[in-house]
Amino acid sequence: MDVKTHTGKLMMKWMTIIVFMVLFLVPTGRSGANYPGKFAQVSPREALSGRANDAVIVDSQNSWLTGILVGIPGSREWVNGVLWSSGELAVHASKASQLSQYPSFQYLLSVEASGWELWKDLVATPDADVLIFFFRSKAFWSSPFSSESDFILTDISSLAEDFSASHSFKTFPEGAEVDWDYHSNWFYREKVDSGLVTRVQRINRRLLSDLCIIDIHLGGYRRIISYRDEWISEQSFLHESGEKTVSLPVKKRGAGNDHPLVPDVGQFTTYQESLCRYAEDAAAANQEVNILYSDFWDSSEHLVEAEVYKIWVETTE
Repeated sequence: MDVKTHTGKLMMKWMTIIVFMVLFLVPTGRSGANYPGKFAQVSPREALSGRANDAVIVDSQNSWLTGILVGIPGSREWVNGVLWSSGELAVHASKASQLSQYPSFQYLLSVEASGWELWKDLVATPDADVLIFFFRSKAFWSSPFSSESDFILTDISSLAEDFSASHSFKTFPEGAEVDWDYHSNWFYREKVDSGLVTRVQRINRRLLSDLCIIDIHLGGYRRIISYRDEWISEQSFLHESGEKTVSLPVKKRGAGNDHPLVPDVGQFTTYQESLCRYAEDAAAANQEVNILYSDFWDSSEHLVEAEVYKIWVETTE
């Protein structure tokens, strides 16, 4: 191989890497597209039908992940490390008056050194206040020592006073719903549940359909059981000739290991903007929701991970 050919291949290799970094790895700032009250409007036809098959809207500046979570600020500590300084924050999800029904658990967020003013506002916030926390993912390629958590706090806001005044409720008063023929599927079961939306994440998957992940506290606790496959030797035995024979090990499922009780928080997904936006507006008002979702073979030993097809709130006359 001559020098010119070798140089050309190296240039092609580095061009491929550079293009990949530009498309997938370049961190970007936050956008107003993912905040309650600042979303794209739904068409009149969709508003009248109560259904919408609209793709999830992601950050317009190409951030990989943005989201909101609702809770009470907990421990707050500014950490001055050798290579990085950041504020580390714990957010206790669920409203104080509902702790008996929705046992609290925590999310972790960080504030980068560039967000010092935001950190000062956060430190001055009363501990009992329920707030909306806006965040984005930390880009591992930019500064792996910039914070301890995976998510960077970008803003905080007070709760909305009334869900009925939200865009989602006005557009879908009977709830947002998308079409799916779950009745004819052998592997999935239709299930309805209710709970409190604690976190919503919008994921920009670029080459795939953009995704929205919704954490919903279903109330109470759930015990998780895990199983471990073990190689267990079968018992040795003697032939009539007196020769000892040992059989080969066989793989058997060991006993289940009980884990401590954990808050029953289900993680639901949707590819539809209307459902994602509805969940965000409900979270911003700390409003309980009902959901219709698909459950794979009614698996009860794991936290719920399913796709949601309808979300609505109970209305009072």
